[in-house]
Amino acid sequence: MSGRVAALVTDRRARVPFALIGLALLLLSGTVVLQVETQPEPTPPREADRALEQTESATETALTTALTAATEQAATRPVTDPAETPYGEVLAEGDTFDRYLKALFYLEAQRRLDDAGQTVGEVQTDVTLPEIEDSEDFADAVDRVTLRPGSETDGVESGVIEAEISGVETVATSDGREIETETETVTVAVASPLYELHDRTQTYQQRLDADLTEPGFTQRFNARIYALGWARGYAQYSGLPVTEVISNRHIVPAANDAIYRTQKDVFGAADPELNNAIRRGWLCMAMHDAEGLYNDHADKGTNLSGTLCSASKWLFGNQATGDVPDSPGVMDLLGEAPGMDTTHTIGVNGTSLLPIRDLASGSGSTSIQGVIDRIYEVTVETDLHTETVREPVFRHDAPPKTINSYVVETEPQGVDVTVERITEPESDEEYRAVEGVVEIEHEETKRHLRETTDGQKTVVTTASGTERIAFEITVEEGELHPRARVDEYNGEDVPVTERYVYDSGPGIARAGTDRTVPLGADGGRFENYGDPGPRAIEGVFDLPKGTTRTAGRGHGERRGDRTRATVEEHVESTLASKWSNAESEADLEFNRRETVDVPHSSRKVLVATVLADLRQIRQQVSNITHTFKRKELVHDGSETGPYGELEEKVQERKERYLHRTEPFESIGQKAVYEARYAYFAALERYLGRIESAHGSAMDEIDNQLPDMGIANAIRYLQEGVTATPPEPVPLESSSLTENVTYEVSGSPTYLVTENVTSETVPAVDSGEQFAPMAARNKNYLKLPYDSVVNGLLGKIGNVLGVSNPDAELTFQTASEALVAGDKATDAANADPDHGNPKKLSRLNGELSSAVRSSIQEYSEAVGAQMTFHLYPEDVTAADSDTELVRSADDCESDSCVVVPRDCTRETCEMEADTEGDRASEEIQTAVTAAVDGYGGTVETADAIASGEIKPAIVRRVAAAVGEDSRPNAATGLDYQQWRAIVNSSAQQVVRDAAAEHAVTLSDTKTVEKLDTEIRQTLESVSKEIVAKRFDAAVNNNSFDIGNYDNWVAGTRTPVRVPAGMPVLPVPGHWFATVNAWNIDVEAEYARFEVSANVGTPATATGTTYVREDRTVKREVAGKNRRLGSVEPISVSGKSVLIVVVPPGGIGVGDRDDRDPECSPTWPVVGDVSEEAIHCDGEFSDSGTATTGSRRGR
Repeated sequence: MSGRVAALVTDRRARVPFALIGLALLLLSGTVVLQVETQPEPTPPREADRALEQTESATETALTTALTAATEQAATRPVTDPAETPYGEVLAEGDTFDRYLKALFYLEAQRRLDDAGQTVGEVQTDVTLPEIEDSEDFADAVDRVTLRPGSETDGVESGVIEAEISGVETVATSDGREIETETETVTVAVASPLYELHDRTQTYQQRLDADLTEPGFTQRFNARIYALGWARGYAQYSGLPVTEVISNRHIVPAANDAIYRTQKDVFGAADPELNNAIRRGWLCMAMHDAEGLYNDHADKGTNLSGTLCSASKWLFGNQATGDVPDSPGVMDLLGEAPGMDTTHTIGVNGTSLLPIRDLASGSGSTSIQGVIDRIYEVTVETDLHTETVREPVFRHDAPPKTINSYVVETEPQGVDVTVERITEPESDEEYRAVEGVVEIEHEETKRHLRETTDGQKTVVTTASGTERIAFEITVEEGELHPRARVDEYNGEDVPVTERYVYDSGPGIARAGTDRTVPLGADGGRFENYGDPGPRAIEGVFDLPKGTTRTAGRGHGERRGDRTRATVEEHVESTLASKWSNAESEADLEFNRRETVDVPHSSRKVLVATVLADLRQIRQQVSNITHTFKRKELVHDGSETGPYGELEEKVQERKERYLHRTEPFESIGQKAVYEARYAYFAALERYLGRIESAHGSAMDEIDNQLPDMGIANAIRYLQEGVTATPPEPVPLESSSLTENVTYEVSGSPTYLVTENVTSETVPAVDSGEQFAPMAARNKNYLKLPYDSVVNGLLGKIGNVLGVSNPDAELTFQTASEALVAGDKATDAANADPDHGNPKKLSRLNGELSSAVRSSIQEYSEAVGAQMTFHLYPEDVTAADSDTELVRSADDCESDSCVVVPRDCTRETCEMEADTEGDRASEEIQTAVTAAVDGYGGTVETADAIASGEIKPAIVRRVAAAVGEDSRPNAATGLDYQQWRAIVNSSAQQVVRDAAAEHAVTLSDTKTVEKLDTEIRQTLESVSKEIVAKRFDAAVNNNSFDIGNYDNWVAGTRTPVRVPAGMPVLPVPGHWFATVNAWNIDVEAEYARFEVSANVGTPATATGTTYVREDRTVKREVAGKNRRLGSVEPISVSGKSVLIVVVPPGGIGVGDRDDRDPECSPTWPVVGDVSEEAIHCDGEFSDSGTATTGSRRGR
C-alpha cells in the first residue's frame, strides 16, 4: 500500500485524492472553496503523485525532528516566567511552559520544513508554514499548535508527546508552474519524558514552597527542628551547658536533610551525593556544638571543626572521607528527650482545700452558716376567711315633711380589732390560726328633700353604725427553702420526707448508715424545722424577734401572761392598720419569706456533719486528675486548657454527690447536700480562675510574639514531629522506550549559608558571589526579668485577685539566680581567670539580701492572713475609709474589701478583745517559726515558690492555737478536724502571699548584671572543659569530668539564670515553662537538574531538564526576542519552635547575645546584593528572603 493510500485509510490527514475532488465538483452544483487548482496543461499524474507522497513522508520526518529538538531545547531552558514583552505576553496567555514548547516547535518546524521539499522528474514540491512578522503572527503561530502529552491525555501513552500543527502548506510546481497546492494539519508523536520531568520538577518546587499543613519541605523541616529543639531544650533544662537551643548551625543540616527527604518523596530518588554531604553536615554541627558552647571555640588544642567543616571541600558531597556517621532520622534527633506527645498529669490536689476554707471560716451566703440559713428558710403565706356577723345600722333623724332621702356617702371612721385566740392547727403545714373580730365604725351621710312654705329645701344628716366581721387568718407553709441551689442542679425541688420536715428524726438506726443524715445532740434525734409558728407569727405581724418564743406551741387557750398580751397587741395593731388602708381583700394578704431559727444544739451538730462529709469528698475529689500531652499546654487563649479540662472532670464527678431523686431523709440531710453544692461551686470557681490565669498567660505570650502570634505558633507546635511522608508519584514510561529512571542533581549539592563562587560551584557565573542559603532565628523569651515581671505576672495577678507586681522577681526566679551566683562565685574564687569574685559576691549579696527581706515580709503577711481567714467574724476595718463586706454579693462598689478573701494588714485588723485578737500573736509566732526553721535562704525561697512550705505552717499553727482559743466554727472539733480547717485556710493564704510578696528590687538591673557576670564565668569554665577534653582526645591524655561535677551534674546546675515564660507562675500550679523561636530559611540552587535515561540520538545519555536562573531569548521575525526566564529551584520554609519543659529546672532558652541570629547574607539568596542584606524586619508566614539580581538580563 502506497504512503498516500495508507494516509487516507488511517485518516491521518483531513484530505482526499484529487481525482475524487474533481468528481465531486462535477456532480455537485453547490459553492465549494477549492484547495486544489488544476493547471491548463497537467503534468503526468504519476510524477506528481510520487512527489507528493515523498513530500508527505519528509514532512512528517521534519516535524518529528522539530518536535524532538523543541523538547530538548525546552528541557535545557524551560521558560516558567514569561517576559513582560509583546512576545513574552503571548506565552502568558495560558500555561507558560506549554505555550513555550509550542512556540519552539513552530520555530523549529519552520526551519526544518525548508528541507522537506522533493523533486520527482519535472515536479518539485515546497513545504512551508505561515511566516511570523510580528507578535500577533507569533500568537497565531502558537495557537496553530496543539500538544497532547501522554501524562495528561487519554489515549496517548505516558512518556509520549503528540503534536498537531495546522497551516502546513505543500505546493507542487512543474517548469515554474503551480500544479497542486494543499494546506493541511499534520500530527506527529515522539517518545519524550519532558512533561514528566517538568511536572515532577514543578511538583518538587510546590513541595518546597508548601505550607505547614501540606506535605513538603516545611513539614519535614519543622519536624527536624522540633526534634532538635526539644532534645537540646531538655538537655539545657537538665543542666547541660547548652547556650543556644537552636542556632543557624542546626538549621543548615536540618534544612538540607528535609530537602533530601522531599526529593525522594517527589522523584523516588534524590541527589546521590547529597546524602554524603548531609552526613558530614550533621557531624560538623555536632563538632560545632561541642566547641561553641558559649559562642567561642576552644582556645587550646586543635580546632577540629575548622578543618572538618570547610564548606568548600564538600559542597558536592563527593569528597567526604572517613567513617562519617549516618544522617539521623527525626526520632534519632529526638533521642531521650520527651517528645511533643509526652503526657503530663495534673490533679485537683490541694485546690480541693480552698472551698472548705471558704465554707468553714467564711461568712455570708458562701459559708456553712449561709448554707444552713438557706435550707432553714420558708416562704410564709396567709389565708384570710371573713364572715360579716352584723351589718352597720344607721339611724337618721329625718326632718318633717321629707319627700325624698338618699345616701350621699359612707366613710369608715375607725377600726377596732380584737384577737380572740391564736390556735395551732392540726396540720404541720398550717403554722398558726388567728381568730378574732373586727369592728368597723362607719359614718353615713344622707341628703333629705322637704317641702316648706318657701318651696323645697335640702337637709343633710349623719348617722353612725358599727359593722362586725368575724375573721380567721391561717399562717401556713408556702415554699420550703426557696433559694436552695442544690435544687437548681437537679432541675427540680427534691422534697424532704414528710415525716421529718417538722418532727425530729431520724434516729441512730437510719442516720448511722448514711454520713449525710445528721443526728441530734448527744446522738439523739435530729431537730428539723420543729415549730416554725412563733417565727411565722412574728414575721407576718411585724412582732419583735423572740416575742412569741416563750409562748411555745399550743398556747392559744392558755395565754394570759404578758407574752400573750404583747402578741395580741401587735397582731391587733397590724391588722387594724391593714384594714384601715385596704380597698379589697387582696390588700389583706400577708405573704412573707421568713428564715426559721435552728436550735443551737442542732446547728452545731449540723456543722460537724457537713465538715465531716466535705472532708471525705475532698479526699476523693483531690485525686481527680487530667492527663494531657505537653503540647496542649500552649494553646490559643480562647481555647480550653488543661485546667479547664480538669474542671470539666470535676463537673462530671460531682453528679454522684449531688444528684438525687429520692426524698431527703431530713432537713439536715438537705443542708448537707446544699453544702456539697456550695463546695463544688467554689471548687469550680477556683479551677476556673486557674484556667483563666492560664488563658491570660497565653495572651501574654501572644503579646511577646508580635511577629507571629500564638495561634500561628500553635500550628507548628501541633505538627511538631507528626509529619508523615507522602507517597511518591509512580514513574511511568512509554512502551516505545525502555523503563524510565530519574536522577536528581543539585548545584551545589549541599546548600550552605556561606557565599560560593564559580571556583567551587561551576554553575555560578564567573566573578559572582552566590548565596545558596540564608537563615534567621529569633528567641522570643530570652530574658525573663522585665517581660515576666511587668507583663505576665501582673495579668495573672489580676485574674487570681492579687496585686500587680512592680519590679519584682518571683521567689523561684530569684532562688535560681542565687544558685547560679553561688556557683559562679565559687568558680571565680577558685580561679580568678574565670570571673571577678568580688563583683559576683557583691551582686549576689544584694540579691540575697532582697530575698531574705522578702521572706520576712512573707512571714508577716501569712501570719496576718491566717488570722483573718480563721476568725473572719472578728475582723474589722483598719481605717474608716475601708468598706468591709462578708460576701462579694454584698459589694456595691469597686473599693469594698471582701472578708477574709481581700483582707491585708493595710485594710483589715482584728477587733480588740476577741478570740481572733487573742490568737493572732500565737499564729504569727507559729508562722515565723515555720518559715525561719525551714532552711537556708535558697531552700526557703524555693519552698515558698512551690508552695511546699505550707505543711510546716499548718503544723505549727494548728498546734499553737489551743482548743479554748479556736473560732466558733471549730468549737467541739477534734484536733484532726481543726487541722483540716487550718490546712484549707493555708492553701490560699500561702499562694496569695507568695504572689504578693515576691522579691522586691528597685529595678531589674541587679539581677541582670549578676546574670551577665554568671554567664561570663560559666563561659570561661566551659572553655576550659572543652579545651581539656579535646586535648585529651587529640593527644591521648586523660580527662576527668568528675573535676567539674559542680558544673555539669544534677538538674539544679545553673547554666544560666532561667529563661522562658512560665505558663502559670502560681505556687502549686507552675507546671511548665515555655519558650519560642521563629526560624526562617530560604535557599536557591545555582543549577538543578533532573535527568531521564530516554533521549534522542544526539543526546544518547538521556534527557536532562535544567532549572537555573537564566533569561531565554529566541530569534523571531529576524530579531532576538526575550520570551521569558527560567526560574531557579528555590526553597522557602519556616518553623515556629515551642519548647515546653516542666518546673523545677532552669527553664529553657538561648543565652547568647545574638537576637535575631542571621546568616551572613540574610535575607538574600542567589546572586549576592550587598545593599539588600539586613538582619532586621518582621518575621512572617511567607518569609522575607530577597533573591539576587537575575543573570543574563
